[in-house]
Amino acid sequence: MSRTRLLSLVPMVVTSLLLGGCGCDAAGGRATEASVVQVPTTAATLDVELGTGTDGFHALGAQQSVSMVHGPQGGQHVWVSLRIKDAGFDTARVNLSARYSENGAPAGEASGWIADLSVPMDGVRTHAGMKDYVSGVASPRVVILRAEVVAPDGRHGVDERAIMLTP
Repeated sequence: MSRTRLLSLVPMVVTSLLLGGCGCDAAGGRATEASVVQVPTTAATLDVELGTGTDGFHALGAQQSVSMVHGPQGGQHVWVSLRIKDAGFDTARVNLSARYSENGAPAGEASGWIADLSVPMDGVRTHAGMKDYVSGVASPRVVILRAEVVAPDGRHGVDERAIMLTP
């Protein structure tokens, strides 16, 4: 292959690599990693349900076993999905975090996302494919996952789920 042809492929390869870091839900919505957003101090008004999955929303049972994923850059994460019972907005800011149940210590670095939500179905919007970063889990441990969702108009909601995180 000629040098000119190889150089013409660079933009396509770079774009593919950059998009590989974004989460996508089954409907093609994107989640772009962003800074963790400040959650308003007003009472929560959004009904948020935290789940798992990259191909759609999958509910989490009490202390359900969830496998850690080892990323290509050496990090570890859990795939997170959300269900929000409000059809009034298309994009939300999402904070994800995890802590160990036995002592409350952080189980990894919190992550922030700007998530495109799926087309509403019965007033429920979803997004799948965001990463919650975890570290230091060498054997199965109970971890509390937390998702904070902030709508563009400032309404917000939160959900927490205890899971059995397995390496």
